[in-house]
Amino acid sequence: KRIRVGAITMRVPKPCARCSIPGVDPDTAEATKEPLKTLATFRKRKNEIFFGVNAIADQLGELCVGDEAEVL
Repeated sequence: KRIRVGAITMRVPKPCARCSIPGVDPDTAEATKEPLKTLATFRKRKNEIFFGVNAIADQLGELCVGDEAEVL
């Protein structure tokens, strides 16, 4: 129900259905079927593919690449 990333704590209310953004190459903007095709084989419920969670920060702050994540 709660996580901490760096110094920021967050509430995790529900899983998040995934949009197509993970299948877009950030360098070329080329769309691919992966990773959603693979995720659909084990993360599909009610015709939605779940990968990740919604998170609500408890306070303002800065997240940085490499910040440690901890399940509280």
